[in-house]
Amino acid sequence: MKKVMLLFTMLLLVVSILTGFDIQQLTKEANEGNAVSQFTLGLYYSTQEDVENCVFWYEKAIENNNDSAMYNLGYLYYMGSLVEKDEQKGLELLRKSAELKNSLAIFFLQNMHLIDE
Repeated sequence: MKKVMLLFTMLLLVVSILTGFDIQQLTKEANEGNAVSQFTLGLYYSTQEDVENCVFWYEKAIENNNDSAMYNLGYLYYMGSLVEKDEQKGLELLRKSAELKNSLAIFFLQNMHLIDE
């Protein structure tokens, strides 16, 4: 799991460099209901291991139907990483993400033999 967190951190760093990452601006946009900003904050706080903010922003993005937030939070719950393990809640989010055609969710569920290929 540490490799996944390292990958997320590296991804966030690249995105930050390319987009001029500004946490205050991102938070402003997220508070205005921007699902991509909400997802990005969830990702950012997951790399900081700030569970409360990570879950908060992922859940906000999920309320706005963000399939990537569904996948990330579902994965965290399913694996018990950062959050208390809850396979049922994790699978629910992963399946919702897959229904929205999220390729990572589909791939994960297929490899876990939880959905047909």
